[in-house]
Amino acid sequence: MANQKFVQGAKIVTGPNVLFSYLYAFEPNPTSDRSNYGASLIFDKVKCKKDIATIEAAIEDLKNNKEAQALWGGKLPKKLSVSFRDGDEEKDDEIYQNAMFVGANSSKKLIVIDRKRMQITDPDEVYSGIIGCASINLYAYNHPTGGPGIAIGLSAIQKVKDGERLGGGGVDLEKFAEFEDEEDAY
Repeated sequence: MANQKFVQGAKIVTGPNVLFSYLYAFEPNPTSDRSNYGASLIFDKVKCKKDIATIEAAIEDLKNNKEAQALWGGKLPKKLSVSFRDGDEEKDDEIYQNAMFVGANSSKKLIVIDRKRMQITDPDEVYSGIIGCASINLYAYNHPTGGPGIAIGLSAIQKVKDGERLGGGGVDLEKFAEFEDEEDAY
């Protein structure tokens, strides 16, 4: 037990209203030093009330788990990092308001399916802003420099519907002028 690095907690498949931001499903996040795939999962406090309650209960279960407490030195730590957080308290971004969120990662490429559970392989179909379900797993850890905590891993997502693309990249073609021919441009 002394060499154990984590304790597995609940595995949960969320409801269909999770907003995916900073989504790296097919290619690793280029800003990560560990080649992680993942996303910021945003849970609206009204639409995702049941998911939030389920995740919070799973976090409490891990806090009271004897194996997790052994990992943390035999008791619940006073300073425990929990990755499931309140957007109203921690983010100054509109999409995180009235929402809970978590950065959920995986060392493996994510499994991505559509509404009918058919695999999606086209990266253009999966972007920051889609709405759907997430297959997540909670785990307790004790990092040598970061300390004890509870984190959430991500293994698969189900795209239920398209949402507004997040993070820019979109172009409003209506802003361009129309030209009859090359002469009009001069």
